[in-house]
Amino acid sequence: MLTRIDSEIALNLDAVASIRFSRNGPELTATVNFLSSQPAFSEMVSGEAAETLYGMLGGAQTSDGSAEKHEPVPFTVLPFQARFARTKAWYYLKGADDQSYILAFVNAKGSCSMRTFDAGTGRFLGKKYQAGNYENQFADFIRNAKELMVNSQPNLERDCKEYLPDAVFSYLKKRIESE
Repeated sequence: MLTRIDSEIALNLDAVASIRFSRNGPELTATVNFLSSQPAFSEMVSGEAAETLYGMLGGAQTSDGSAEKHEPVPFTVLPFQARFARTKAWYYLKGADDQSYILAFVNAKGSCSMRTFDAGTGRFLGKKYQAGNYENQFADFIRNAKELMVNSQPNLERDCKEYLPDAVFSYLKKRIESE
C-alpha cells in the first residue's frame, strides 16, 4: 500500500529500510533508504513531504526548532498504483530437483509473465502468463529465490527466445556465483 506524503509523492512504507532527517535552516529534508535494493537506492524529499513524513513517524518541531515528540498524525493510505511499482525483476532459484533457474518477471498492462531459463546454460525453458502483478501471482517462486540485478535489461520477447544474451547471462552468472 502506498502512503501519500504530499500532493505529488507517495511511498510504500513497508519497503523503507531507514529515513534520515536533517534540517538546513527552516527546511526539513528526509533521505529515504529502501529495503533489498541492489545497488542501494535512496530518495531525498524536502518541504511538505519531509514534514509530513516526520510527523507520521512521531516527530514534530517546536517554534524554536527543537524536536518535540507526539503520537503519529493520521495519514491517508492509497490503493496500490502500478505506475509506482517496478515492472521487471530477475531472480535465481534453486529448485527442489537440484536444478537451478534464472527467472525473469515482467508486469505490463494489468498482467504479468515469468520466463524461466536454465541457470547453467542460459537456455530458455518456458514462460507463464497471469493476470495481475508478478509479485502476487508468482509469490511462491519469489519467496524461495534470490533477487538478481542486471546491468542492462534485454528485450525478453526479441532477445531471449532461445537463450539469454551472452552479456546478460555472463553478468547474471557472476552475480549468482558471488552470492
